[in-house]
Amino acid sequence: MKLKLSQTLCILSVGAMQVASGHTTYGGTARNLGPNIETAPGSGVFVPGAISGATAATPYFKTIANQTVSSNFGWAAGTQPVYGDAHRIRAFRFTLAEAGLATIQVSADPARGTAAGAAIMPAFSLYSGLLSTGSSADYDTAGITLAYLQTLGAPQPRRGAFSSLGDWKMGNDASLVDGSGNYDFSQLSSLTYLGHVADGSSANFGFASGIQGDGTADGVVRASFSLPAGNYSLILGGAQIDSTDLRTYGFQASLTVIPEPSALLLACVSVCALFRRRRQEL
Repeated sequence: MKLKLSQTLCILSVGAMQVASGHTTYGGTARNLGPNIETAPGSGVFVPGAISGATAATPYFKTIANQTVSSNFGWAAGTQPVYGDAHRIRAFRFTLAEAGLATIQVSADPARGTAAGAAIMPAFSLYSGLLSTGSSADYDTAGITLAYLQTLGAPQPRRGAFSSLGDWKMGNDASLVDGSGNYDFSQLSSLTYLGHVADGSSANFGFASGIQGDGTADGVVRASFSLPAGNYSLILGGAQIDSTDLRTYGFQASLTVIPEPSALLLACVSVCALFRRRRQEL
């Protein structure tokens, strides 16, 4: 089993003149891993669904299959000193109404996309927070996004807003300049980095500091996170750092959640047993 975590900070790079203008969304309900409930069909408004009925033996589980991403390098690009093009990754979301142990797995699907027969080497990063889920979606070349990226200093220009290994922000066209031509950056969507895992080793995803590879380039990555209640974004893409392949690659993503009390109970039992044994040895 591959359970690899890292909590390092880094950023992605690409040239502003080549940035794709694709908006970054969760596809409505298409890439919502739950466990939550839509207030009305097609509304795009969700309230947290409880996972208290789940146990270690019967956890909450959901898979979203038949997905594609528009390159095999989108995640790896985000590990470089400049940011990356958010058009080359895929965004998923989920909401926890209570604390839980969440296990995420992403698997290549060689039967999907224009790169059919070729398996992507996947990687993903997990963040707390959500991108805009309103009528105006976030994207790299929105005016407020470009203005914000300029405030970050060198290196410039940046190819996009996406950071694989650190916090990042992005905005949309609903944000307007004030009378002095300035944007209110508090309107940006903010994603706070929690951890990541990448397929394979530095031979494919590069030598940027802090990258956690699973050591086996088999088209599958998996990691577990102990999370409080809240909203989360799962961002995934290809881990081929030196590639320029813009074909579409297939994959599927799954989320398994066990309520935190179950995980804590197991930990407490182990600690108590260890403490009791030590007392007996004294």
